[in-house]
Amino acid sequence: MNTLGKKNLLFLIFLTSLLLQSFHTSAQKDSSEGNVFIIVPTNPSLSEGRKLEILPKITRNNQTAKPNFSYKTIDKFSQTSKDIHVLAPVAFFPEHKRTLPNGLAKVGYGNLNSWNGNFMFNNFSNANNAYGGSYNHYSSNIPKSNKDYSRNEAGAFAKIFSHKEEFGVSFDFSRDVMHFYNLPDSIEPTIRKKDVSRYLEQWNVNTYYKFGDINYVTKRPYFRTDLEFNRFNMSHFVYENSFQIKGHMLMEHESFIKTGSTQPLDIKLSTNIDHLRYSNANSYNRYFVWLKANEELTFDIAGKTVVANVGFNFDVYGDSLEPQAFITPNITAKIPLINKKAVLFLGTDGGYKKQGLQTLYTLNPFLQETPLLKNEFTSFRFFGGVDANVAPGTVLQLEASSAQIANMPLFVGSDDPYRRFSLRYDNGIYSYIKGQLNYNLGDKVWVNLSGKYNHYKMETEEEAWLYPDFEVKLSSHYCMSKKLFTHLDIISLGNRTALDENLNKVNLKALFDINLGAEYILNNGFLCFIQLNNLAGTMYQRWYQFPVYGFNATAGIGYRF
Repeated sequence: MNTLGKKNLLFLIFLTSLLLQSFHTSAQKDSSEGNVFIIVPTNPSLSEGRKLEILPKITRNNQTAKPNFSYKTIDKFSQTSKDIHVLAPVAFFPEHKRTLPNGLAKVGYGNLNSWNGNFMFNNFSNANNAYGGSYNHYSSNIPKSNKDYSRNEAGAFAKIFSHKEEFGVSFDFSRDVMHFYNLPDSIEPTIRKKDVSRYLEQWNVNTYYKFGDINYVTKRPYFRTDLEFNRFNMSHFVYENSFQIKGHMLMEHESFIKTGSTQPLDIKLSTNIDHLRYSNANSYNRYFVWLKANEELTFDIAGKTVVANVGFNFDVYGDSLEPQAFITPNITAKIPLINKKAVLFLGTDGGYKKQGLQTLYTLNPFLQETPLLKNEFTSFRFFGGVDANVAPGTVLQLEASSAQIANMPLFVGSDDPYRRFSLRYDNGIYSYIKGQLNYNLGDKVWVNLSGKYNHYKMETEEEAWLYPDFEVKLSSHYCMSKKLFTHLDIISLGNRTALDENLNKVNLKALFDINLGAEYILNNGFLCFIQLNNLAGTMYQRWYQFPVYGFNATAGIGYRF
C-alpha cells in the first residue's frame, strides 16, 4: 500500500470514530433505581501473588450501590462471555454484601515483615454526581532474603449525571517492585548481595460520555464513547503508550434478515494507536481497528423461542509493514430447556487479539527485556454449553470449546544469569471444558466454585510450556453474625511442563493452596481483621525456578467513616 493509501485508511478510521462519537439518540424517562459505581476497599493476599501470578493481587473492585434516584444512568451488563479464570484473592470481607461506608482506612502487619495499608473514600448519595478515590500499599521485606516486594496503587473517579446522559473521568496508577531471587551460584557474590530488582509501572486515564441505557427488554437506544490513554513502563527498559477511541451503539432497526420486523443492532468500534520504545533506542508505531456488529434475531421453533445473535468481527492491524485485515463470524444461538430453567447455547466466533508489553509483563514479570511482539489470531472457535438455575439461589454454567489459534505466547528458560524467561510463539488447537457453580443464600452465605480442564495441541513445540492442564478455584463467604465475617479460598493449578535453559523438560507438579480470613466489627466504626495465606506452607513454583512464599499471616485494624 502506498503512502497515500495509508493516509486514506487512517483518515477513514478517524472519521468513523467521530461519526460514532457524534451519534445522538433519544430515550424515554426511566423511573427505576440507578446504579452508581464506587470504589471499595481491597486487601492483599501475598500467597496468591507468589503463587499464581507472582505479584500480590491488590485489585480494587468497582462495585455498585443503589441510591434511590428517579432515573437510571449506569449500564446493566448482560453476560456475554462464559470465560472462567482463576480469580484474584477476595477481600477480607464481602463488601458487596454489606452497606458500604463513605470511607475506610486500614493498616496491617504480617509475619514476613510485611505492611499493608488501604484508604478509600467515595460519595455515592448524590443524584447529580459521584466521586471517590483510593490508595493501597503493600510491601514485604524478609530478612536475609532478596524476595522483597512492594506495590503502590492509587485511583480516583468522578461522574456527572443528568436525566438521560452521563459523563465520567477516571485515573489509575500502580507500581510493582520485585526482585530476582533464588539466583544460581554462578552469579558473582557482589551481584548476589545487591538488590536485583525490576519494577512495572502502569498509568491509565479514561473519560467517557454515555447517552441512554443498555436494555434489551425495553429496546431503548444507547450510545457510549470512550477516550482512553494507557502508559506502561518496565524499569526504563521498555515503554508502551496506547491511545484508544471506543464507541458502542445499540438501537432498533429494520432487520436485515427478517423483512418487516425490527431487531436490536449492537455495534462496537475501537481505534487504537500504540507507540513502543525499547532501551536499545528502537521504537515503532502500530495501529488497530476493531469493528464488531451483531443483530439479535428471534425464531419460534417447535414451540420454543430461539434467540440468535448473528454478526461478524472485522479487525485491521498495521505498522511499518502492509496493513492486515481479518473478518471472522460471530454467531450464538440460545435455546430454552426444561421450562426455561436452563438455556442451551451454541456458537462460533474468532478474532484478532493485540499482544502488548503490558499484557506480557503482567502475566510473567520475569520475562526478558526485549520480547518480540506477535499478535494472536483465532481463526475459528466452536463452543457450546448450558446455563441453568438448578435450585433457588444456585446457578450452574457448563461450556466446552475448541479453537484454532495462531501466535500463542509460550515462556521458556534461557541462559540469562537472572533466569529470566525468553518468549516463543506457536500455533495450535486449544480446547477446554469448564464449569462454574454459584450458590447464594441472601447475605448469609455465598459460594463460587469454578473449574477448567485444558488441552493444547501445538504445531511445532512439544508442549504448551508452563500452561496448566487444569484450574480450580473455590471462594466462599460466610456471615457468622452481624459483626463477624469469614471467607475461604482454595486454589489449585494443574501439572505444567517447563523448558529449562539447557532445553530439558521439567515437570512441575500441581499446586494447591488454602487461604482463610476473618473480620470483626467493633464499636464506633472500628474493626479488626486477620488473613492466613498458604496454610499448607508449600513453596511450590508457579514460574519455574521462582518458588513462592510459604505460610504467611497478616493482621490489623481499620476504621469506617
